[in-house]
Amino acid sequence: MADRKSLNSNAVSAPLVALGSGSALSAFANADSPASIVRTVKAVGFKWAFWQSWEPEAVLTWDAMPDGFLEHYYGIQADRFCPVAVAIRRRWQNFTFSEARGTLTGPYANDATRVWEAFGVKDGTVIFGGRGQNVSALILTSDKSVDSLFMQYRAELSIAAVRMDELLRGHPGLTRTARDFINLSDKQMEVLRIQIDHPELSFQEQAKLLDISPRMLEKRHQQIAKRFGVSSFTAAVAKAVADGVGLG
Repeated sequence: MADRKSLNSNAVSAPLVALGSGSALSAFANADSPASIVRTVKAVGFKWAFWQSWEPEAVLTWDAMPDGFLEHYYGIQADRFCPVAVAIRRRWQNFTFSEARGTLTGPYANDATRVWEAFGVKDGTVIFGGRGQNVSALILTSDKSVDSLFMQYRAELSIAAVRMDELLRGHPGLTRTARDFINLSDKQMEVLRIQIDHPELSFQEQAKLLDISPRMLEKRHQQIAKRFGVSSFTAAVAKAVADGVGLG
């Protein structure tokens, strides 16, 4: 599996050559509707797409996936264990499904992958858009590997994600799905994010990075656990990652 940082733009696939890199870039940048972006996405070799943004209390979605996929995916809560969803919540920088699946393994990860496959989706890529706290992602999927598409078209797809965000931000046609909301203070959120983003750090190292005493860090761990209604900070972190709290 290629490392994200080592991916280059030398690979060429037939659909990309047919359209031409410059043509795709122009088409994405000048798109006047989400549908026009999806048409170009399909022209370069992807098959389906959807777009999401996150608010504290809801996920907003624009859907061009196989009929019924998202309803089924979220209905059985596959997103709680899906490597792709976990990578999104951890804010991986633009990645392929195969990369997430190869790195983020777990007891139900394969079950989540089978949900995608049941609707014909073998692989895909996630490209982030939006600015600041208004994060969004354009998710492009296919019935075959997308590695060559991702390597060839990374820059163009980034433009597509930005333009999709501009077109859909505040759009009345978005589907709104409620999600659990845990109200943490800024300091508590900082503690939670340090643990999620830097799990390799020791307790003392985290306290030093936060510029607080270990005793204060322990106190905040207890406060966070209480907010989540669980008995330990470890359980609170697991629930935060599963629900995307503070990560979108």
